[in-house]
Amino acid sequence: MLIGLPLTVALGAAAAFPFLPDWPWVAIALVAAILAPTDAALGQAVVTNPIVPERTRRSLTVESGLNDGLALPLVLLFACWTAHAEGAAEGNWLIFAGKQVVLGPLVGAAVGALGAKAITFATEKKWTAESFEGIAALALAGFSYLSADLVGGNGFIAAFVAGLVFGRVAGAGCKFIYEFTE
Repeated sequence: MLIGLPLTVALGAAAAFPFLPDWPWVAIALVAAILAPTDAALGQAVVTNPIVPERTRRSLTVESGLNDGLALPLVLLFACWTAHAEGAAEGNWLIFAGKQVVLGPLVGAAVGALGAKAITFATEKKWTAESFEGIAALALAGFSYLSADLVGGNGFIAAFVAGLVFGRVAGAGCKFIYEFTE
């Protein structure tokens, strides 16, 4: 991932440059960095296939999630440089980047923990059916994204952290959610 992702960004930018000659190189690099980690859905058939060894499936699942996290610093860097190239105010990028990487995880952790407790409580009290647990997990991901965006944090980081915290707090209390999200 440390070699393949930057190489994908560089090759993607190099391939796009002839088609976008009027764009600043940093804007092209930004688009390449945004598009590079979009592989999760393409690997779905492999990570759900029982013929593939479990360790390999888990490694691919982890790699898919880490791709986004590793791409984020490049996206933020190129976004800041693009803003500078387009004449945005000096110094604002540091505040923007700080809010993105601090507020996003904080909001995600709070939403994930509170959501896990609420869904676990509702499941224990038989106030919900298994099929709705998956919808609740998706709703929590969306809620964490929107909440982080409202306070200036990064929604993608918030949703990722919310999922991690949710899994940790819920534990084995919501079995169907794990099958649904897988």
